[in-house]
Amino acid sequence: MRHSRRYGENPDRSLDVPMPGPVDPFSYGAAIFFLFLEEHCGAGKVRALLERCENGAEGIDDPVWLQVLEPMLQAEASVSFADAFAQFATYNLFTDELADPTRSYANGADCPPVKIEQVAAPYVDDAMRVFYASSQYYGLDPAGRSEMTAALVVPEGGEDDLLGLVMLLGVERDSAYEPVEPVTDPTSGTQSVDTSGASRFVTLVVNTLLQGDSRRLSAQGRARSVLPVDTTTIVLIAFGLSMDAFAVAVTYGLSFERREHRRALAVGLALSLLGVSLWRPAATIGAITFVPPGRQVTGAVTGA
Repeated sequence: MRHSRRYGENPDRSLDVPMPGPVDPFSYGAAIFFLFLEEHCGAGKVRALLERCENGAEGIDDPVWLQVLEPMLQAEASVSFADAFAQFATYNLFTDELADPTRSYANGADCPPVKIEQVAAPYVDDAMRVFYASSQYYGLDPAGRSEMTAALVVPEGGEDDLLGLVMLLGVERDSAYEPVEPVTDPTSGTQSVDTSGASRFVTLVVNTLLQGDSRRLSAQGRARSVLPVDTTTIVLIAFGLSMDAFAVAVTYGLSFERREHRRALAVGLALSLLGVSLWRPAATIGAITFVPPGRQVTGAVTGA
């Protein structure tokens, strides 16, 4: 399962959205989700899903796999996609050197670690966007603090943005994760975990919806301790992309399972053979801004 690295590097990407380019490593890496289905939800679940993707299956003319996943899970495993995906995000913590076959994949040691954004407490991410069927991981050094917590801050009037969002808190201690706990109210910031003697405090934010726009929120990591803490904020600015017509068409063709969209693949190949290229210039270059203590900055995300 070493190829799952590309998914582990991009867990904040929707499960069914390929990366641009003629070869899509993210979709290959997303095979780890189907491994999860077989191991956690029971053998035969991938086959059951494939059978539901046949044209006309369950009365659907042209099924899309992510949309038929929910009814398959309900019928075959008596579990919702929301519950399963939150568990999948948790499973991905127990990989590589932190693997635990009693709590995750049988061969989790062969799976590369999931990407955890390491930040300093207290931390505020004002540019947070959580796409459907995706998850984000934040890691903070307790630095001697006895308790830590996290919260989601919803903009005024944006309470609907909490729909489908799940927050989980975990602690890494002695090269192992202790129980990863769901947060009952992710906006309260009152549910803390014991971080005394821990090497890392981890927060997971999971969007368990199967479709829809990204959730625009602010994530805050907090510490409860008698120790002084700094207020350094890190703002990440997204990077742009460039691609040719063939890559665009191939990505578009593979992104959809509907027959009419597959025609884009043939169009891309024809353009490539004719030597036609359509370039989009790179947009904003990736940057990291360190803000002096005492200042508060709102991050911005831009793209091509």
